Amino acid sequence: MKRKILFVDDDQVLRHLLQRHFAGFAEFFTAVMVSDGFAAVKMLEKAAFSLVVLDLVMPRMDGMSLLAHLRENYPDIPVVSISAMEADQLGVYTASGNVVAHLSKPFEKEQLTAQINTVLKKEAEGGTLHDVSPAIFLQLMEMDGKTCTIRVLDERSTQGGILYFIDGQLVDARIGELRGIEAAYRVFTWERVTIFLRNNCAPRENVIGSELQPIIMKAAGMRDEAEDALPGEEAISALLEEIELETGDQGGENGGPERQTPAGTAAADDLSLAELRTLFEQRLMKGGCRLEELRIDKEAGPTLDLLARLGRLRRLGDFDIACLQHSGESGRFLLPGGITAEVRFAVECDRDRVIGTLRGRGMP
Repeated sequence: MKRKILFVDDDQVLRHLLQRHFAGFAEFFTAVMVSDGFAAVKMLEKAAFSLVVLDLVMPRMDGMSLLAHLRENYPDIPVVSISAMEADQLGVYTASGNVVAHLSKPFEKEQLTAQINTVLKKEAEGGTLHDVSPAIFLQLMEMDGKTCTIRVLDERSTQGGILYFIDGQLVDARIGELRGIEAAYRVFTWERVTIFLRNNCAPRENVIGSELQPIIMKAAGMRDEAEDALPGEEAISALLEEIELETGDQGGENGGPERQTPAGTAAADDLSLAELRTLFEQRLMKGGCRLEELRIDKEAGPTLDLLARLGRLRRLGDFDIACLQHSGESGRFLLPGGITAEVRFAVECDRDRVIGTLRGRGMP
């Protein structure tokens, strides 16, 4: 899993130039570019970042305010500040806290890359492990009495978190805005992760108050419950987060996603359930397919929203139909408006024929 850095600057030309430059280091990290502090705050809530590079002078929420937000909420994330001012002119802003370096504008892009590499190497000074079970590895940290800071990246969802161990005790955890034992539960629901180990941990209060085994057991129950959720929802959500971060497509003018009418509420070519049932009888049942169930799924709204967002981000057009599960003999089809159709296939009537018929549902 690649680590992410967050670059915050209102200079569009600089962002574009650095984005192209960072593309040459895509094997090592992903750069997420935003234009002001408000957009940065939203990004920090969504994903785990190994470093924040910020301009201290920006419109709206400036770098000074963002730096204060980072110190209060993300004290473990290192910061490289950039500004037209020299470091000695900035006083306390760059002399303490999580600011590890300052670059005065104009600077060479290689200078910034060197600072990024220094931070990433320090984060993983104790080693990097790929495709490991967090439960097994972190119990080893407990048994060995390790004092360390561990960044964990989930290989399935691309989410990330940080765990803090002091003398083998898990004392704190963080995933975005989620803190303490709730964040620890979430980490232990992940099955395969990439781990970056730093061999120190700043003193902090023990807000966990539990050994690892009870946390692992509860997380296993949470994972089992999540697997019973609507098929595909977690995977689609994770994919959208990755697309939004890597493309920098934040939608709205202020860095947030554009608000559109949810896909689950209405569609211009929706047919009624009765009309859809007639359509099945006329076009599919004669071919051997059997309609097991046709209903309005009131719980499908979030999934429909995710599918609609995916279509917009990938420029695929409006959402039309999805096959949410396909066991070989049956399939579950989801249409705009929350209409769900359970269909049992036959030799002459497979999934593709059902999709083709439903995509042309507005045709005579």
